[in-house]
Amino acid sequence: MQTQPAQANSGIDPIAQNPAKNDKQNVGWLRWGVSLVTDPICYLAKHTWTALKSIATFAVSIVKAPFCYLKAALSNKPDVQKPAQAQHQRPNRNPPIVHGHNSTRTAAAQITPKQADPKTQTQQWLNFYQSPRQNYPDTQWSLNKILQLDDQQLATTNGALQLLMPIDTPSKYSPTAPLMNDSIAKAVIGAEADSQIRKNIDRTINRVLNFMGLQRQNPQCATLNPTHQEKHNKWNGCQPNSESEKQVSRFLNFLMATGHRQLACSIEETMNPIRKQNNHPECKIWTGIVLPNQAVSQPQQIAPSQKGLNANTLPPVTPIVLDFKKDNNKTQAQKILLQAQTLLKNNPDLPGVAVTYSANHEQTLKIIDTYNKGNGFTGTNGSNQAAVMCEMEKLLGTAQFKHLQGKMRIAPITTMKRDGSPASDEEFKTSIKNMETLTRNGWHILGWQNQDTKINTAKPFAIGGGVSKAMPADHQRQIQNRLKQLANM
Repeated sequence: MQTQPAQANSGIDPIAQNPAKNDKQNVGWLRWGVSLVTDPICYLAKHTWTALKSIATFAVSIVKAPFCYLKAALSNKPDVQKPAQAQHQRPNRNPPIVHGHNSTRTAAAQITPKQADPKTQTQQWLNFYQSPRQNYPDTQWSLNKILQLDDQQLATTNGALQLLMPIDTPSKYSPTAPLMNDSIAKAVIGAEADSQIRKNIDRTINRVLNFMGLQRQNPQCATLNPTHQEKHNKWNGCQPNSESEKQVSRFLNFLMATGHRQLACSIEETMNPIRKQNNHPECKIWTGIVLPNQAVSQPQQIAPSQKGLNANTLPPVTPIVLDFKKDNNKTQAQKILLQAQTLLKNNPDLPGVAVTYSANHEQTLKIIDTYNKGNGFTGTNGSNQAAVMCEMEKLLGTAQFKHLQGKMRIAPITTMKRDGSPASDEEFKTSIKNMETLTRNGWHILGWQNQDTKINTAKPFAIGGGVSKAMPADHQRQIQNRLKQLANM
């Protein structure tokens, strides 16, 4: 059987036998060679164009910048837009605001809450004071952030004081700021006052006092802080309708609305005499705020005992005789409340009635502080007059006298310290100043007498003559003469 001879070694090139395959390989090599030249050229062209556009944009912005600033300066609009790079920076969590009400304004964030209905607005403000770390709705500001501002920022931050201290009049510069109303007053000074809100209001008061160069001597009295003389100049020589005058007015209005009437009076009584000493006119607007029943146009020299009273024939003090030998403590308390009820019925303009009470200095401070916090029950107890006061407060909780709550008070007169030692002049004056403030604000005083003192022409009032034997004679003489004067005796 014959076999076909093999052609493997015939000497013929296999590629030469397939020309199509040979051409394809040649084209591939050609393309690779061309790409070595064209790819770098395309890459450079593309990125060079992008770079040229960026350079051109930057050059245009450099050229335009001076014209933008010049245009803003000529049009008195200093709020020049910041470069795009700055717009992407992380915002400051507590940005300062640097424009004031009557100064040239510069661009800055400001506290501008959105307009809301009164009910929503009230709740927002109460939440603002209940949760001091929580921002007020639609702002970047919490109570803590505002209270941490320095004096310059607090003075020039548009909307800060309006948010801290709402009053019942809309602000020209912050028209959407919350307004004081009955709901806020009830939550602040009513029987159901929120303790957290009261605590934070005290923080605000202390911050604003420091801002004005004042300090709290006690909860109801403010005095000058001698280390802050430069702060006194803001209100000492301020002109009518100036920003400083408005700031003090807002503060006084806020204090009056939140149950700090005595503190407001002490501030006005501190500021106006200083202005007078420095040959500046007294600010009658401030006087009109703390003495609402006195017309602003009335002379400042009006006797304090006559301010705030609308009854023509009623003196500021009426003696009330309480016979402790004849009547028990409850009966004496009833007589006090019945007398107060009659006075209020016959004189509807009276805001309330207070009865004098011989107290030690610590009791005086507690009683005054209790009323300042909006609580009508002081918890006074003990023997003699204290036992009568205890019965009086019990009766105020009964149906017969419940309507007198908030209108019946104790007017403590300091006769000694708790340990029985004599009270200092300043401690004694604290109680006198409290009584004077009550009469100046229109309250009527019942001057406590008993069966023995009523026949004593030199000392007709039952103050410091019983348990307290430590009351200095000068203090006794001052209070007796003042009460006789107020009672037209």
